[in-house]
Amino acid sequence: MATANIYNFPEQQKGMTFNGIIFNLKINGVAANLIKVEAFFKGLNGKIYTMTNVGNASITITGVPGEFKINDQIIDWDIGQYTYKIVTTLSNGFKKIYIKGSMKIS
Repeated sequence: MATANIYNFPEQQKGMTFNGIIFNLKINGVAANLIKVEAFFKGLNGKIYTMTNVGNASITITGVPGEFKINDQIIDWDIGQYTYKIVTTLSNGFKKIYIKGSMKIS
C-alpha cells in the first residue's frame, strides 16, 4: 500500500498571489493518466477551500502525462494553518490521495 507524499507549501500572505506549482505524478514509475484533480484545504476552524480542474479551474491538467498545476491565483482565505490533500482520479476510475501536507496563511 502506497503512502501519500508530503509537500508543505511555503507560507502564503492573505490576499496576495500564489505563484502556482507543478506536480508530476508517477505510479510505479509510470506517468499517471489523470482525468480529475481536486485539492481540499481544511483550516483549524473546520472551513474547507477546494481547488479543482473542473468547476473553478484552479488546477490544470497540463497535457503532459502525469502532470498537473495548481494555477496562479489570489489566496484570500482566512488567516491560519491548513492541512490539505490532493485527490486524483485516474482514467480507470481509481481515486487516490498521493500528495498531502500543510499551508499557513498569514
